[in-house]
Amino acid sequence: MTILPSGIVLLKYPTNLNATFSAGLIKTDVVSGSDTITSITAGSGSVTFANAGTLSEYLIVAGGGGGGGSQWYPGFWQSSGAGGGAGGLLTATNLSVSAQSYNITVGAGGAGGLGVVDNSGTTRNCGETGTSGQNSIFSSFTAIGGGGGGGATHNGNQGSFACSNGDGLNGGSGGGAGGVVSGSSAARTAGTGTAGQGNSGGSPGSGRSANGGGGAGAAGSGGAVNSSPGGDGGIGVISSITGTATYYAGGGGGGGYWQNAVGNGTGGNGGTGGGGAGGTSKP
Repeated sequence: MTILPSGIVLLKYPTNLNATFSAGLIKTDVVSGSDTITSITAGSGSVTFANAGTLSEYLIVAGGGGGGGSQWYPGFWQSSGAGGGAGGLLTATNLSVSAQSYNITVGAGGAGGLGVVDNSGTTRNCGETGTSGQNSIFSSFTAIGGGGGGGATHNGNQGSFACSNGDGLNGGSGGGAGGVVSGSSAARTAGTGTAGQGNSGGSPGSGRSANGGGGAGAAGSGGAVNSSPGGDGGIGVISSITGTATYYAGGGGGGGYWQNAVGNGTGGNGGTGGGGAGGTSKP
């Protein structure tokens, strides 16, 4: 499965620092007055400042977590996986730098969990948990990758048909808890966020739709009942480092729940700032 880069490192600095970036980084530069704004969207390498000075601002976002996989029992139900958590976000102004090199890494987003076809035996196939995103780094600052979303499970009460895949993973922001077919999703646990970088995934409730992943600005939302939308991903954080107010690090939406051909369970909205929408359950 292809994993696309979802993190970013943004640096705003006086042009007279004479920065040079290593070839392993994919970047664009924009000059704004006496400053240069460099957006690094992929790769690993370093920046070297020829002169000491002060960065006007930096913003670091890690890769977001992948959403959880669904569980489908043909003709009867489809339970969905939860949204992945946003990558952790770090930002500050007026950072002193020396005439030296600083490491940079842009974290990739995590892969989504595989969905499964359920069976009617004494054991149940359950959707895979999404993979957590990778960390992004600038200098000594590390933004933590977002937690993967929990996969869909058959029995949220951890009974004989329970699976261990339904819990969201911890990260920069936590992944949401996966949806369930029977019982209560309250037995599922949302992933927690990293202090100062993000928030927790959507908390489980009595509904069967999957929960949204956390964003840098707010926690994800809980899912609703049968055939209702999944939980929304948490909103990101707004920054004007590029000169345009932009949201970063939104969480992914949770998938909807469908049962016995009664409507289609729509997915939750992605959090503003790059969070992907949850999938619609439509066998």
